[in-house]
Amino acid sequence: MHEFQQAKIVFVYISWSTEVATHQIIKRLLSIGKKVLVPKIIDKETMVAQSLEDWEDLKPGTLGILTPSKGHITDETVDLAITPGLGFTERGHRIGFGAGYYDRWFSAHDVHLKVALAFENQIVDELPVEETDIPVDMILTEKRTIKI
Repeated sequence: MHEFQQAKIVFVYISWSTEVATHQIIKRLLSIGKKVLVPKIIDKETMVAQSLEDWEDLKPGTLGILTPSKGHITDETVDLAITPGLGFTERGHRIGFGAGYYDRWFSAHDVHLKVALAFENQIVDELPVEETDIPVDMILTEKRTIKI
C-alpha cells in the first residue's frame, strides 16, 4: 500500500495470542530501513513508543508481550501506526483488552495515519464507545480495506 511505502516512522504492535500477526511485518520494515517504534507497557496506565533496531532485541516483557531490551523512548511524530484490537466497526471504532493504552497514547501523540489490522470476522456493527476512544483511520482485513 502507498501509505506503508511512504511512511518513514512506523509504530507497530508486536502481535501475541490471537491478534493479526505482525512479526513478519516488523522484520520487513526493519530490513527496508524504516524507523520502527513498538509499544512498551510501563505501568497500568502508561504505554510508550520505544525504538526497535533489531528483532533479536525483543524479550518477553509486561503481560508476556515481546518488548525491546534496547532502544530509546520517543515522542516523535509517527507517519503510520499499526494498531491491534479485538473488534472493530466500519466507523473505525475499536475495542482492545480494556486498558485504554492505545487511546491514551493516540490522544497524546501526533500520528498521521492509524491503521488497524483485523480478521474479517472481527468487524461488527456496534461496539461500546466512550468519549476517550480514538477511532482508527483505516482497517485492513484479509478481504478488504475499510477507509474511514
